[in-house]
Amino acid sequence: PPHPTCMGATPAKSTMAADSGAGADVSDLRGLPRGGALGPGKFLFRGQLFWQELLPEQVATSQLEFRIGIGEDNRNFARIPNDKVASNQEPLANDDPVLISAAQCVQGREDEDEVAKALRGLCTWGDHVKLRRLMACAFVPPRACSGGLCEAARLGHEEVVRELLRARALPGASDGASSKT
Repeated sequence: PPHPTCMGATPAKSTMAADSGAGADVSDLRGLPRGGALGPGKFLFRGQLFWQELLPEQVATSQLEFRIGIGEDNRNFARIPNDKVASNQEPLANDDPVLISAAQCVQGREDEDEVAKALRGLCTWGDHVKLRRLMACAFVPPRACSGGLCEAARLGHEEVVRELLRARALPGASDGASSKT
């Protein structure tokens, strides 16, 4: 039978031969989650009409326009190719109305669990500006904000709580542990 921590794993009756000729039972490993659909800790980049920094943990699609950082400034940027928005050479200002309007909860994707982990970690630090930028460059559904909202409220990070509520996070969110926001 599978180990109690492997609930949901699909047992298989196979073995893999090691170099020494001995077999290793891999039945407990089949069906176990190994990170998100894009890999552990990886989530999709949500392109906008303006340039945004492409974070190392993000995966971008080929339909975007890229600026690759070389030398002292090794940041990478991406945006949706367009002629409507002036090409900002640096990220938009933290209080730019275009950035604020883009930093909203949207429909989630297959990377929702990884996004929720990244968002919750960011909320722990209390940096509402980094949170705003993450909300603009990732597919963050309202339910992915629950843990982060509860964490920020618990730690007294009022600006982060305000930012999440402005972005349309669910105000009655529960983190599953304490059952309260």
